[in-house]
Amino acid sequence: MSEPEIPPAEQTDLARGLPMFAASEQTDLARGLPMFAASNLKALAAEKAALAAVEGKGMLARWRVYFGMTGPGWLQSAMTLGAGSAVASLFLGAYYQYRLLWIQPLAMLLGIIMLSAMSYQTLTTGARPFDAMGKFVHPALAWAWALAALAATVIWHFPQYGLAAGMLEDMIKAAVSAAVGHPWAPTGGGQTLLLLAIGLIFLIISTKITWNYEAGHKGICIYEKALKGMVWMIVLAFGVVVAYSTAKGMIHWGQVGKGFMPLHIPTDTMGIKTITGAFSAAVGINMTFLFPYTLLARGWGREHRGLSRFDLFSGMLVPYCLATMLMVIAAGGTIY
Repeated sequence: MSEPEIPPAEQTDLARGLPMFAASEQTDLARGLPMFAASNLKALAAEKAALAAVEGKGMLARWRVYFGMTGPGWLQSAMTLGAGSAVASLFLGAYYQYRLLWIQPLAMLLGIIMLSAMSYQTLTTGARPFDAMGKFVHPALAWAWALAALAATVIWHFPQYGLAAGMLEDMIKAAVSAAVGHPWAPTGGGQTLLLLAIGLIFLIISTKITWNYEAGHKGICIYEKALKGMVWMIVLAFGVVVAYSTAKGMIHWGQVGKGFMPLHIPTDTMGIKTITGAFSAAVGINMTFLFPYTLLARGWGREHRGLSRFDLFSGMLVPYCLATMLMVIAAGGTIY
């Protein structure tokens, strides 16, 4: 892949704003990713033109345009809304009811600040983060970051398969029991085969959806729409639980409101572990590695910096806070 040319004006701005990326050093860095830009240059040009047209306009005018272009933030949201977030939220509700509702919004806000800084640097320079870290920090730290992100991703997958297989197994047992008219449950080798089959099905579906990301503009749109749908399904599912619990008088909304204020800070061992788990489940090291590369894969550049911040806010902060809040409230109203 040949190095993309950088206009002289941008080189001057780059050297002045970020000395580490001086013009003499630019050729040492890999820049950009071809997945989006190479597949549909017209779509990318139209996107940049739309962003330029709303530059300097009011917030609502810009947000209306931004909303249809979001994507990488939703990918981060889909990554973090998994078994870790679910367990942390259920523990918060089960042990502290509504008193620690403020924890996860704060944790995600800190993560958004960090990712916003990463997106600004990536979109300003166009440099791939691994190359930039290896050159300007240290190659050993760059490799440690990459390998830790890979290990975290592999380890993170195990509870996702366990959670999906366990839930689907319960649904299958309930459906079969209703069909045959008596309780049914697989045991021994039959249960193992069922769980392996469920895991294989989820692997095939996930792989098929993920491969769309390499299919250019159209494939990326399919992939991101699928993720958005899954995230809102999670929010809707727990919203139904909270609505049902409210109708049954199981949730005290006055206490829920107080839970968003840091009035209670646990000092016991269980509380510290629970808070630490909630913070660690918000943004993982694999997300810090993947996020800037998804920006480059989309062909985003300096024109997309405002869009990137909006994407993180609307596609990551809002869905994550809604989903975890509903989980905590549901657990606090049912299993506290």
